[in-house]
Amino acid sequence: MPKSEAAIQAAILQWLRLLGPACWVIKAAVCNERGVPDILCCYKGRFVGFEVKTGKGRISGPQRVQNKRIGAAGGRAVVVRSI
Repeated sequence: MPKSEAAIQAAILQWLRLLGPACWVIKAAVCNERGVPDILCCYKGRFVGFEVKTGKGRISGPQRVQNKRIGAAGGRAVVVRSI
């Protein structure tokens, strides 16, 4: 049975915190903009956004827009499906 996005997100966040970056999980209800990545990190001065998806999950239009905005600002936005 495939893992849920929440389970994948928890595993990724646990792994990231072992590496030491500052990481935050963004809840949709808290964020005013649609498409903001699920996990935001700052690692060695670099901004990284992680959009968590299951094996067959696809990013939405607003997520694609936010990923491009992050890239244009010099950060990195990626879709992750596992650790």
